[in-house]
Amino acid sequence: MSCIITYKGKQYSEEQFKEYFINNKNEFATSISKNKDVIDSFKRKMEAIDGVFKDSPELAAIGSKAQYMQYLSTIFKTSKVKDIVYRGKTENQTNQKSKELGIFFTDDKNAANIYAVKYKGDEFDDSIIQGIVNKYGLNPTIEQIKSEIAFFEKMGATKEQIEKDAKEFQKYILNNKGVSEQAILNIKNPKNLTVKDWFDNYENSSKLKENSDGLLLKGGKQSNNRVYDAGENQFVVFEPEQIHILGSKQDIKGFKNWVSSTPQSTNVDENPNQTHIDKTNAKYDAELKALGQQQENLQKEENKRQEIKRQEEELNRLIAIEEAQKEQEKAAEAEAEKQQKLRDLHNDVSFSLGFFETAVKDLSFHIEDLVDLSEIELNIEKLKTKMHDINGLLGEIEKTSIIQILLYCSL
Repeated sequence: MSCIITYKGKQYSEEQFKEYFINNKNEFATSISKNKDVIDSFKRKMEAIDGVFKDSPELAAIGSKAQYMQYLSTIFKTSKVKDIVYRGKTENQTNQKSKELGIFFTDDKNAANIYAVKYKGDEFDDSIIQGIVNKYGLNPTIEQIKSEIAFFEKMGATKEQIEKDAKEFQKYILNNKGVSEQAILNIKNPKNLTVKDWFDNYENSSKLKENSDGLLLKGGKQSNNRVYDAGENQFVVFEPEQIHILGSKQDIKGFKNWVSSTPQSTNVDENPNQTHIDKTNAKYDAELKALGQQQENLQKEENKRQEIKRQEEELNRLIAIEEAQKEQEKAAEAEAEKQQKLRDLHNDVSFSLGFFETAVKDLSFHIEDLVDLSEIELNIEKLKTKMHDINGLLGEIEKTSIIQILLYCSL
């Protein structure tokens, strides 16, 4: 079962290369840290193997996780798909190929969980169930479900009602869940497409598999139409024989046969009961765990950066809200000042109108007085005229009297 590994122009047996790997871990750690795809692939494999060993405890009685990873590398050696992939299935669903295209898998375990539940047929409830299993898996706790439906409170639900709804959702999921299988696939001649390509050719999807034995559908945002968007990559095989299910009876039997047929050296060290390969595997397990811890630390750092970024965004949002509130307060103060000025102007106009009204009344009285004075002056002028006339008559009378007197005296 051993193989020859060529690295940097030199050939190693599996055991020799493991020893080289252990003694030169910094070289590999540096190389791996520079390649995110390798790290992500390694992390996915470790998470998948952890899950398989948890679901199938009999595997641990056969060999270590490191041995299991080695065993998996002997299956479908020429496949172009190296990752462990997932498929969600309901209780009665099989791995028989569909009539249109084939059997779908994904590299996202959470996304696979979505397809492992039989849904109610109610759009609102089903969308919540999808959110729960996508985020927390097929065995969510009450507290996890309550956090997912916390927005019910904004819709008027009480805490007691949310508690009740959470228990109902949990009961439904547990009673209607299937399984999320982990598998490796045998695709030697894949056709590389996108999820959008698959949607665009859905009516003629059978043509997509021409000249290939599988499809690799790239996920991610591919169009302004969200229907085409898929965060996870998808893998399609056309025959059940292209699938090896991890933790299945066939898998457990194959692992047992591989371990029993793997040559083991009897070179012992301090412990006579521990073989050289056991020690090497133990060291290999430790190195795998260390690399996994390194990736975990990198992920923690990334999470910290994301949290700092989120806090900065939240701070900027609060600052923007505060500035907007200040602007609103300024606008309110300006409006209040404007209204006060209008009130003051109204009062001034009202006062002026009152004053003007009083002035008009006083003026009208003066006008009446002026009218009376004018009549008096007119009468005086008339009297003066009459007095002038009287004075004239008196003068005539006086003249006449004098003449008469002189005539009388001459006589």
